[in-house]
This record gives sequence, structure tokens and C-alpha cells, in this order.
Amino acid sequence: MPDKTLSYDYWESLVGKLPHFEAPSSKRSLLRGLLRAWDPLTRRVVWEQQTSEDYAVFDGGTMTTAGGLVFAGREDGTMMAYDARTGSILKTIQTGSAIMAAPMTFELRGKQYVSVLCGHGGMFLNFLGTAAWITSMKIGS
Repeated sequence: MPDKTLSYDYWESLVGKLPHFEAPSSKRSLLRGLLRAWDPLTRRVVWEQQTSEDYAVFDGGTMTTAGGLVFAGREDGTMMAYDARTGSILKTIQTGSAIMAAPMTFELRGKQYVSVLCGHGGMFLNFLGTAAWITSMKIGS
């Protein structure tokens, strides 16, 4: 699960003094992650799903299939399958590690699979040494 707190001490030990900001007291979340389906012809949002709240998040990319599925990974390790037309959640899989890459698909012996690389990359120094692996799931029977 992503860290919901900012440790100034940790980052200042790496980069030096940072400006400190106090979060305003509000019932509304300051940070939200969203996945939005956009119709370029009408220039409107068709559907959206919230992916995180109250913390900065680095979710993975998305992949859409010809069969009308959208796959997206989250930093909390959840791989999501959505209906591309409605945004309904069709399947949720907990991978056990952050997903920061975009899913990909392949066919093997007549079966279609979706795979995604799991684990934090080398984006920040505190992620070094995080294990990475590939999670795959079969589509259909």
C-alpha cells in the first residue's frame, strides 16, 4: 500500500532542506487518482473510476482489447479489468506488489493472456531493491 504520509526528515537527508507545507483542513480529498474513458468525437468523459484518494500515486498504464476490456494496474498491487463501454469493474486481482507498468496481452496455444510487470521501478531512491515479477491471467475459459 502506498505511504499516505510525507516524511520530510527522510527526503531532507537525501536532498537537503525542503519547503514545508501544511495541508489545509478540509473534508474534501486533496489528491485523487482517476481512470477516465474519453470520447474524442464528443469531447466528453464517458466513464471514470477513482483509483486512489488522499495520497500521491503512481498507477500503471492501461491496455484495451478488441473484445471491449480495459486493464489497468494500481500502485497498491491491484490489477483491474473494466468493461470498456460502461467502466464497470469486471475483475479485481491482488498481485502483492505495486503495478507501475502498462499491461500487455499475448496468445499462447489458442488462449489469450494478460500480463503486467509488478514491483516498483528505480523511480525514487527508496524503491531500490524492490522485487519485480510478472503476473499473468487467462482471459475466458
